[in-house]
Amino acid sequence: MVRAIAAETQRPYDVAYATVAAGFTYMMLGAQDDAVVVMEKGLQVARRAGIQILQASIARYLGRAYAATGDAEKGHILLDEALKLTRSQGLAGLTAWCSSALGHAHMSGDTARAETALQEALTIATEHSYTPVQAQTLRALGELRLRAGDPAGAEALLRRAIVLTEGMGMRPDLAGARRTLAGALRALGRNAEASVEDEAAATLGLALRPTPAEARTPDDLALLSPERKHLP
Repeated sequence: MVRAIAAETQRPYDVAYATVAAGFTYMMLGAQDDAVVVMEKGLQVARRAGIQILQASIARYLGRAYAATGDAEKGHILLDEALKLTRSQGLAGLTAWCSSALGHAHMSGDTARAETALQEALTIATEHSYTPVQAQTLRALGELRLRAGDPAGAEALLRRAIVLTEGMGMRPDLAGARRTLAGALRALGRNAEASVEDEAAATLGLALRPTPAEARTPDDLALLSPERKHLP
């Protein structure tokens, strides 16, 4: 629907906004390269039109997509630029999201920078009650604590994340948090509790499986068709 409106109006805001929706969809499908192509176009449109809020919105997804495709440094630079923009405009919500995205992008490399960015995101999100950002950053911080050899600290953070993700219906994040919690509990020698969390994560994972090809609707197939691969 968003893409159809954008195609009809050709207004820069509509076109750029459509790339946020399409890019996010590709990321959820695991098509990171396609997400990059789509969102790069949207970012160009937003920059030419001077639509700052969409520049930041696109950057928070595009930065993570760059990191996922092996171009981490490009993602870090883009997210740093987005953070400067959102801070200068007083956009607390987008600042939290961009800081969280920067933290996630650094998790596979500079874990100190990842923790700093995630803590900033958590502070802003807690102050303004941005629950989804709180949930995602708590989960990521819990994973970092576990990697650092602090399973007890990881457990505390992950249990907070689980409460929030359950309350918000954030099932992919809930499954990830339970899986990481299982690792923390196992490191603490609480194997029976770890098994319960593993089973819960597995059950959620089954429920989140992509629709089998034979069961896809015409709309699903249209989204994935080669003719509409790179949008808008």
